[in-house]
Amino acid sequence: MILEDIEYLKELENEIDKGNVDAMVEWASYYTVIHPEIELKDELLNKVLTYYFKGTQCDHPVAYLNLGAMYYNGVGRPKDYTKAFVLYKKSAELHNVQAMCNLGYCYYFGNGVQANLAKAYHWFLKGALSGNDANCYYKLHEMFLEGEFVEKDEEMSFIMLKKCFENVKADQTDLIYAASKRLGRCLMEGKGCKKDLVEAMKVYHTAQVSLANQIQAKDEYAKAAMQSLEKDLSELKEELLEN
Repeated sequence: MILEDIEYLKELENEIDKGNVDAMVEWASYYTVIHPEIELKDELLNKVLTYYFKGTQCDHPVAYLNLGAMYYNGVGRPKDYTKAFVLYKKSAELHNVQAMCNLGYCYYFGNGVQANLAKAYHWFLKGALSGNDANCYYKLHEMFLEGEFVEKDEEMSFIMLKKCFENVKADQTDLIYAASKRLGRCLMEGKGCKKDLVEAMKVYHTAQVSLANQIQAKDEYAKAAMQSLEKDLSELKEELLEN
């Protein structure tokens, strides 16, 4: 653990001693969200759970969200989609955007609740409109593309995909790859939009820059994604030369 982290945790612990619930949730989040690679055992796990449970007693949206994720993924808790769903729903009702997205996935796949595409669409749309959540936009893109709950609409599917790409975060490597691949292909083929090879090139280059940063951070997935994007770029360059 680096010195800055030690000092950060000590500051949180000082606030925790004063009964600060925000600090409790932030402290627990350090171990389950910021550094999930840290193994939660015995005293550490009990402390994390204690702080999250304290947070839920105070209706803290992030406490509901992160405790739900522990149940959903089976980290420090037995895997239980039903409990995860209940906790995600509490967090989403308190306007947590990530929980809205997670809730959408629960309804979409029927995890912890009966599958319901209408409710999945509702929460994906709410997450997109409330917080420009890239994952929510991506699922909306897929639903319009496949005609799930909504009518098939290539133009709307493209709009949702473009919004996803515009709002994706630098560390969402898999989403950067998926969105850029599809968006670039749409622009190359004019699917749901006007064909625009130059704009497609911009999309691929933007994705390349983002993935390059993740490669420097030793992200193996980013390396594979970069190789795939380079093939698309090569194909695009050939088409540009032909035109």
